[in-house]
Amino acid sequence: MDRPYFGRRAFALLLLLALPLVATAGCASLFATWAYIAHQDTEKPDCDKLEGKRVVVVCRPVTELQFANSNAAPELATLVGELLKEHGKKIVIVSPSEVGRWTDENNWRDYPEIGKAMKADMVVGIDLEQFSLLQGSTLLQGRSRVNLAVYDMKDGGKRIWEKQLPQLVFPPNTPIPASDRSEADFQRQYLTEIAGHISRLFCAHDPDNDTTADTKVLDNN
Repeated sequence: MDRPYFGRRAFALLLLLALPLVATAGCASLFATWAYIAHQDTEKPDCDKLEGKRVVVVCRPVTELQFANSNAAPELATLVGELLKEHGKKIVIVSPSEVGRWTDENNWRDYPEIGKAMKADMVVGIDLEQFSLLQGSTLLQGRSRVNLAVYDMKDGGKRIWEKQLPQLVFPPNTPIPASDRSEADFQRQYLTEIAGHISRLFCAHDPDNDTTADTKVLDNN
């Protein structure tokens, strides 16, 4: 996993604080100080059970969304998997196409069934309870509700972690005129926002560099 970068302001402040140490401390002490600061700046994940594991990511929409936004669920699962692979600690993601073929060819009810078929260590199950892109007929503003669960296949598919996310609204304040952007492009951008929020629950990250925090709002209404 790449070391998180400091935000620009935080980096400048830490540089100023570190300068006096050059004159009063040896290199070993200076490096130790920087290591401590870097460690403190990293926010730990809510769930660290995926580290070093072979993981299946699956997203399942509620029935009424299966036809209205048929590609939203698999696209979200793919985006989450990509972020976990990029930012997680030695997380191996089972190919989304392999998972998709299996789910298309088999009747399944529970996430552990997929984990067993894919010979995975863990399954990240994403229940897409709400997903919409339009506000009225002329404005784009995404709204979604997501429930998450992790299943340990080495423990018989036991659910070891779960979290219900509040409603995610994007853009947070002002909808976008539908004439300014295609619905497909907007869906991709919105799903990327959701995937980023989900992946940070499983990967350590730098809060100062959390760019999506400025472009979304969590709304309990």
